[in-house]
Amino acid sequence: MYCGRYVVIFSSHEGEKNGEEYGNKVAHWSCWVNIMESEEKMKSIGLIGDAIIDNYLYCTTKFNPENKGPCYKILRREQKWGGVKNVEENLVKLGSKVDCFYPVVPLSVKTRVICDGKYVCRIDGDEINKNKDWFSCKNTDAYDYVVVSDYLKGAITKKLARNLCSGSAKVIVDTKPEHAKWFKGAHLLKVNQKEADEIFNKMKMKDFDRVVITKGAEGLDFFDGEYEWGDCSASNGTCVDVTGAGDTVLATLAWSLNRGDSLLKACGLANKAGSIAVQHLGCYAVSEKELME
Repeated sequence: MYCGRYVVIFSSHEGEKNGEEYGNKVAHWSCWVNIMESEEKMKSIGLIGDAIIDNYLYCTTKFNPENKGPCYKILRREQKWGGVKNVEENLVKLGSKVDCFYPVVPLSVKTRVICDGKYVCRIDGDEINKNKDWFSCKNTDAYDYVVVSDYLKGAITKKLARNLCSGSAKVIVDTKPEHAKWFKGAHLLKVNQKEADEIFNKMKMKDFDRVVITKGAEGLDFFDGEYEWGDCSASNGTCVDVTGAGDTVLATLAWSLNRGDSLLKACGLANKAGSIAVQHLGCYAVSEKELME
């Protein structure tokens, strides 16, 4: 199965069934990656994490004959990639060359209900990857930057995290408090304010080379080195939907740093990208042209 500029190889006890079915039918499987050689590898960004299927149900209200609870009529269905694949889409939209790696199956599914243009609810069907040795870090040193998008769906293990952080590539990670300690020594940790409060109740800022903390409508804070702090105020604009905004910020940080920008400039661009993304319904990938306007 070809996925972008890399090859994902898998085997299954149920023949040719694979992750494209978005099902749970593959009981036993193995997956490993063969990184293709490229003269431009040093300019590419390595991207690793949990792939998610995002379903959108666009509805209108209708009378419920059963009880007083809401009833929705589905007008349109839409399916998109989420998780690490949304980070990839953002990086590609910005013009980056990306090698994206993720377990093919199982895939978690998030279903969002949108009624008359307004976000109603989300329904999660979480599937956890139990193949702990799906990825080898052998060739990640070929990258200047490796980005990790960890949604706690099983793609990222402690062994994988430690191997990445001990390599020569600069690791930029967006993870949850449960896994933060695995990434001690990472080049950059990107988390939201709630996650930061929990993480740094047990860890120190200096456990990471750099820290970026997103604060929603208040913009973001960043920590660079032992004592240097900075902040970027949020850009103007109406917030429609925050879905995928964290992925946009992560991707923009990686894209900007990979092209040689300072952390200050990268944070300014990432902050602007997040502000643009939340003005759209659902996940939205921001282009370089939009950032420079």
